[in-house]
Amino acid sequence: MNQALTSLAEYYGYASFEALGIDVGWRLLITTLIILAGWLAMRFMVRAVTATLERAQFPDATVRGVIALLLRWAVILLTGFYAMRSLGVEATAILGIVTGSALAIGLAMQGTLSNVASGIMLLILRPISVGDYMAGGGHEGTVVTVGIFYTTIDTLERYRISIPNSALFGAAIINYSKNPVMTARLLIGVAYDANLDQVKHILIAAMRGVEGVRQTPEPSVLIQDLADSAVNLEVRFEAKREVYWPTLRAARQAAKEALDAAGIEIPFPQTTVHYRATT
Repeated sequence: MNQALTSLAEYYGYASFEALGIDVGWRLLITTLIILAGWLAMRFMVRAVTATLERAQFPDATVRGVIALLLRWAVILLTGFYAMRSLGVEATAILGIVTGSALAIGLAMQGTLSNVASGIMLLILRPISVGDYMAGGGHEGTVVTVGIFYTTIDTLERYRISIPNSALFGAAIINYSKNPVMTARLLIGVAYDANLDQVKHILIAAMRGVEGVRQTPEPSVLIQDLADSAVNLEVRFEAKREVYWPTLRAARQAAKEALDAAGIEIPFPQTTVHYRATT
C-alpha cells in the first residue's frame, strides 16, 4: 500500500505521498480562501456600487439593477478563474473549458439567448423603464424589473407576471407612462332618432364637469360610425397621466347619467323583422 502511494506521489513529481498531501491541502485551503474572498468582495462591491448610484440619483432603476447583475457575474467569473488556477489548472485549459461550455450552452439554449439579446435591446432602446405602466406580450401592468431574461410586471389584480424578453421585444409595446398628458376616447352609441347636436352638447357639458378632465383643449364629440343599431359617437378629452384611469372611469359614468337624464336612448343591438301577410 505504501509503495503504491509512493508511486502515485512520484508520478505527480513529489518525493513522498506526504508531500503530495501537504501540497494538495495547501491548494484546497488557498482555493477555499479565494472563493470566500470572492464572495465577500462580490457582496461588498455590489452594495457599494448600488449605494453610490442611488446617492448620485442615477435616473434609471432598471440600469442600476443590470449594472449590479453584471458586476456580480464578473466577480464570480474572476473568482472561478483564480480558484481553478490555484488548483493547478493551466490558463489555456481554463480557456478551452470556457469556450467549449459556451458553445454547448449556446446550442442548447438558443431560445434563452434570444431572450438575452432582446433584453439587451430593451435596455439600450429603453421603450419601458421600472415603474412604467405598459402593455405588451399579451399582458399589461406596472414594470417591476427589466432583466436579462425576463421582464417582470405587476398587474392591477396584483399578479406578478414574468414575460420572456423575446416575446416582449418582438411585439408592439404600449407605454402609458411616457407622456405627461393622455387622450381618452369613449365610444357611445345613441339612437338614430336622437338630435345629434343636442347629444354633443350634453356629452361635452358632462365631460367638463368630470374632475380631472382638462379644459384646454376642450372635450370634443365626433361621429365615429353609422352602425346597424346606433350612431356611434367618439368622445375625446385629455387628462394628466397620474389621474387618467380614475378620470376615464368617472367620464363613462357621467356620460351615461347625462344621457339618461336627457331621455336619450343608448340602444342595444337589435333586429327589426317586417312581416307581410299574403292572401
